[in-house]
Parts: sequence; C-alpha cells; structure tokens
Amino acid sequence: MSKLTWQLKNLLRHNRDGGRATQKTRQETLMLTSKQLNELGFVQLKVTGLKTKHITQLIEKWKADELATGTIKNRMSHIRWWAGKTNRTHLIPTNDELGIDKRIYVTNESKAVQLTPEHLNQVNDPYIRYSLQLQAQFGLRREESIKFNAHYADNGDKNNPKSRLV
Repeated sequence: MSKLTWQLKNLLRHNRDGGRATQKTRQETLMLTSKQLNELGFVQLKVTGLKTKHITQLIEKWKADELATGTIKNRMSHIRWWAGKTNRTHLIPTNDELGIDKRIYVTNESKAVQLTPEHLNQVNDPYIRYSLQLQAQFGLRREESIKFNAHYADNGDKNNPKSRLV
C-alpha cells in the first residue's frame, strides 16, 4: 500500500461526511485516484501534497481512457473534497479551466413503451395487469401503480356522491 493510499484511508476514516453510499463511492474514487497517481509517476506524493499538475495529468489520463464527462466530474468532486480537507482548494482549477465539457442530460429520445393488448395478454397476474393499465392511463410510475388503492381513493364508497370529484 502506498503512502498516499494509507494517508487517504486515514483521512476518510476521520471525516465521515455524507451518507454511507457517498462515503463508499468517495473511498473507491480516492483509492483509484491514488493508484493512478502512482502509475503516473507520483510515487512519493503525500495527502497534503496535491497540486494542479497532479489534477491536470489525471484529467488527461481520464480523457485518454474516454471516460464520460459525468464520471470525470464525479471524480473531481471527490478530489475537491480531499483538497478541502487538506486546505488545498485554491490549487484546484474549475472544470472549465480543466477543459471538462458540460454534461448532456437530454437525449431527445423517448424511452416510453406503448402498452398494447398483445402485451397485456401476456401478463397472467390480474393485479400486475391492473398495475400496467394504471401506468398507461394515468402516467403513474411502477411503484405508484402498485401502491394504488382504489378503496382509499374513493373514500370506501364508490356510490357516495360526496366522494366524487367534480
């Protein structure tokens, strides 16, 4: 285990910011970053020795590996956390200065699947069939359609005129 990896593990152990999933992801990212910095020739790097040149070389490596923009930004987020804990934030350039592109959120392609009678006939369970019909008719998500309770929705009396929406 390199000196940097050991020091990062101690830093993570003493700074438990965020939820457990965030902590786990941060640890995985920083351990990978330590390994990659070691491969790039920064063998004697200490946890307090992070500099701009280390970041730029990591970004070049990640771009050469053709990592997605979102992945690079997520990794930079964890490196900025590291820099913040060691008072080195002033040495970390912005994403624009590092040449990291903007995220692309919309693909302009619909992921919707049309529910046809043929699809519905393949479903044997009547409750799942009702759930699928609720999703199609009202635009509900899967979980919402499963939890839908008609008895609750009409206050338990479908013939009560006061319970009907106008």
